[in-house]
Amino acid sequence: MLSLCESHGHKNGISTQIFAKRNISQLKLALDLNMNQNSISRYENREREADYDTLIRFADYFDVSLDYLLGRTDEKKRNRFKSA
Repeated sequence: MLSLCESHGHKNGISTQIFAKRNISQLKLALDLNMNQNSISRYENREREADYDTLIRFADYFDVSLDYLLGRTDEKKRNRFKSA
């Protein structure tokens, strides 16, 4: 499993950064994604690791790529293939 909180080398993880930048509380995120607020808190605090389906839900919700969410890139959106 992959941790949302170890990405980008930040102490609190990428999820915390995204919450802060978009002014989204754990409660709002939980309600919007039909998840338990305790689960959101556990992801943030490294007490629980997100499965792939959950990671995809977070990436879709925040409109970022999985690579960005997991700290593999600083680019929020993945590059689309360019047609020749």
